[in-house]
Amino acid sequence: MPASVKTNEKATAPDAAVGTGKIKISFGGTSDPSMDWDFAPEQASMIVPLGENRLAFYAARNRSDRVVTGEAAYSVTPLEAGQYVSKLACFCFDAQRLEPGQNVDMPISFFVDPAIAEDPALRGLTEIKLSFAFYAVKTAAQVEVRSSESGG
Repeated sequence: MPASVKTNEKATAPDAAVGTGKIKISFGGTSDPSMDWDFAPEQASMIVPLGENRLAFYAARNRSDRVVTGEAAYSVTPLEAGQYVSKLACFCFDAQRLEPGQNVDMPISFFVDPAIAEDPALRGLTEIKLSFAFYAVKTAAQVEVRSSESGG
């Protein structure tokens, strides 16, 4: 399995100067089976000019009959490219709460720093993969209910 980098940090917008190169960004998405969510990118890939802000979407659907809250972990492959991919806005910055049967579109606004073209370790790189994996999180209310049910 290729190495990847994980970060949920928010970036600042790129400088006005934009690079001249382009790179293919492919998207991946998974969710913990216990969540009963369908989660996938709405586009398989896109060609991104270096330094230009782009918007991509992921679709999520709660197949269960209960409210489910999840958090997304973010990764970039190859690992060395991670330092050049910056997220301006992302559903991965906060937990996502879906009602039973709810469908949502989740945006990510990002750019690829033009400095990637100058990195000797990434010379010849033509594609970067952005992936998100959703995991269920317990809300304070769920923890409180479970605690009172167990007598504690």
